[in-house]
Amino acid sequence: MFKAISVAVLLRLVVSGLAVIAISGLGLRAWDGWQVLTANGRILQVANLSEDAFIAMLNIRTDRNATLRAWRADVVTPPAMRDDIKPLQSAEMAALSRAVPILDGLAFADKARLLPELVQIQTKLTALQSEFWSGVDKPKSARRAGLADEYLQAGLGLQTVLEQISTRTFAAVRNRDAFVDQMLDLKALAWLAGDRAGEASLVISTGLLAGKLPPEARGKYDTYVGGTLAAWSAIEGQMATMAPSLAVGTAVVDA
Repeated sequence: MFKAISVAVLLRLVVSGLAVIAISGLGLRAWDGWQVLTANGRILQVANLSEDAFIAMLNIRTDRNATLRAWRADVVTPPAMRDDIKPLQSAEMAALSRAVPILDGLAFADKARLLPELVQIQTKLTALQSEFWSGVDKPKSARRAGLADEYLQAGLGLQTVLEQISTRTFAAVRNRDAFVDQMLDLKALAWLAGDRAGEASLVISTGLLAGKLPPEARGKYDTYVGGTLAAWSAIEGQMATMAPSLAVGTAVVDA
């Protein structure tokens, strides 16, 4: 009887122990799965944020220069120029409206400083754009002269903050997936190429605004164009080391 009970108890203990081990293993796998799911969700958020930041930075550069030219012009802004400016502002502000909620739910370095700065610039740009469209039909003497400089500073500030945010959000998801890391590197190179090309364009547009080009303009222009070509060469080099991807390859060909 004692032996029978002992064997029965022993079997129950063994079965119970195996069950605990199995449940523990399932729990660990579930936890690992949850961590992977969370990491993938964070990567997706950063990817969406990267797209919106890129759209905002791409449009604000052209927008701020066009807005300055229109506001400082001696004549009322022609309809064609207004039609050029409006889509730029609409695209950048829509991108910011999407980016802010994403950032609010992400953890990244310097968030306590950078997110409020971004929201402040977003609010500033909204107010300045409203004033711009209210005064663009008025003669130059009736327009507030300070708007142009304020818009320029807000645009430069937006670009700086978004670049800092992009750097920090990328860092938050690095070293989790090799392919994602490669995509982040490609995005950084793509932005560098676009940034250098934009600066080259800015040299020309600034000269148009002033009515002349400064002596150093040609040197700056050549430097920026050289930077664009170097970044593009780096993109091609990066692509050569990656696994073939139809979507990525198509994007490069289209560019």
